[in-house]
Amino acid sequence: MTTCESPHSLKVKELQSKSYSIRKIATTLKMSRRTVARYRNRIEFVPKSSRKRSNILDFEAHLQQRWQERQQSAKALYEKINDKGFPILKLPSITR
Repeated sequence: MTTCESPHSLKVKELQSKSYSIRKIATTLKMSRRTVARYRNRIEFVPKSSRKRSNILDFEAHLQQRWQERQQSAKALYEKINDKGFPILKLPSITR
């Protein structure tokens, strides 16, 4: 887990360590006291992690090629990727 402080938060914490009051920090940094209090009470900032890549992307090129060549039906393509370990798709949603 990586932490990354914003520049404003770092300035607030620096002034806080010098025993500045919330009002004095707010005046010095031209922020509202509420914002200063929020930065002062913040323990750490943790950036959001990116979403996990879907396994279906491993099959994407193969599926597109087969579909464009019209070599197999949607059901056959489903069964193929299901056999290869991607059992998340539900068959009724792709058959009509």
